[in-house]
Amino acid sequence: MRRLKQKLRYPLTALFLAVYLLYSYVLTSEEVHLPEPQVPLVFYANQLHDNLEETLESAIDQATESIVIMIYSFSDTRLMQALSKKAVEGVSVRIIHDPVATQNIAFKLGPKVTLFPYRHKGLMHHKIIVIDHKTVWFGSANFTRDAFFVSPNIVVGCLQPELARHIEAKAMAILHRTRYAAKPVIGENYAWYMMPDTAPQALERLISTIETAQKSIRVAMYTFTSKPLIQALIAAKKRGVEVEVVLDPESAKTTSNAAFIHLKQASIKTYLSTAPGLFHYKCALIDERIFVVGSANWTKAAFGANDDNISFISNLTKEQSDKIHELWETIMQHTKQTITDHQS
Repeated sequence: MRRLKQKLRYPLTALFLAVYLLYSYVLTSEEVHLPEPQVPLVFYANQLHDNLEETLESAIDQATESIVIMIYSFSDTRLMQALSKKAVEGVSVRIIHDPVATQNIAFKLGPKVTLFPYRHKGLMHHKIIVIDHKTVWFGSANFTRDAFFVSPNIVVGCLQPELARHIEAKAMAILHRTRYAAKPVIGENYAWYMMPDTAPQALERLISTIETAQKSIRVAMYTFTSKPLIQALIAAKKRGVEVEVVLDPESAKTTSNAAFIHLKQASIKTYLSTAPGLFHYKCALIDERIFVVGSANWTKAAFGANDDNISFISNLTKEQSDKIHELWETIMQHTKQTITDHQS
């Protein structure tokens, strides 16, 4: 029996390796389309087979002047190699990282990359890259292979110099240990909030956006504990808005359990993800026209202590809207609905 298992193990290993290599080829064989003046804002989601690792690597490869990173967890070797190469070429590369979630990466990046471990009141929870003072990359994905290839995540790339300058100013203040209070950045089609500095305004805007919803609210969230946001969704449901929430299954049993229970008791359609890995999104689509996305979970810590971010993107183009709808359909294909307390 033992010999039979050994004979079976190697063919299965070979098959697994072949499938993995084919999967990697499919993900990396398509051309990566980065933000450009004609299309300044692009969404990327690994559940839709976008290669997040290659996308960010391509963005890094285009840098000619500077790269500023603010990140919670960073372990991806491929991105480290790309950053190290750029630093050797003379590009200024500065990385602010959470000191607990990211450790022992200096030897992989090399001496020309500036590293700064930082944690203030809460987590350094950003997942941001600013390139050449003009292009900003943010979203829910940490810079790890799990985040890129296993756990569902979304990344936003935007060509927005004003936002880039704003983020860099905060990063430089952290690096130089000076005071700088970030303010909301309001553009024609977006609003950006960098927390903890703008936490009260960010939470107020999110609640207000939910309160003014007229038709639908769709939420995909890893951790959900904020009582004001739970109450806002329940109030929206009561006034006739269609509310759907998808949560990470493990978080729903633990950290997000109170939200999970309250949403079900309010007869809100509540689903648990069945996708592999962590259901790591922190986003919502409101009335099919406002997309809320960033690094911030809907928690008290995100809107009070963490270095986090949240953005409100409006006036979606057809391409952007189609992408979000395709993502939501894919999310829903990998969920199971929970039975509410008011259902038989």
